[in-house]
Amino acid sequence: MGGGSRISTRMTMHRAVKIFLCVWLFGVASIGVPLAIAAINGTLQPNQSSWMGIVIPCGMMCFGLALPHLGFWPEVKKAEKFMIETWGAETELPPDPNRAI
Repeated sequence: MGGGSRISTRMTMHRAVKIFLCVWLFGVASIGVPLAIAAINGTLQPNQSSWMGIVIPCGMMCFGLALPHLGFWPEVKKAEKFMIETWGAETELPPDPNRAI
């Protein structure tokens, strides 16, 4: 069995992205939930479409959750491929004998 090194990495989103995401989602929730409730109860002004009070906050929430992940996971895959190509690593390594089971 050949020797070698074991390289372990942990990739996370930047702290600023996490903070922005929290602010975005809090803002959408604090404005969107009352707007959706008003749309469901029919208390919006007569000239406003009630379905927009539900669809737009939900869309903004989904966008806020999806965008960071749509940008993050492809970059993780590219970085993983780059590291494997650079160091000539095997993707399936035998278990680490020094690690407790």
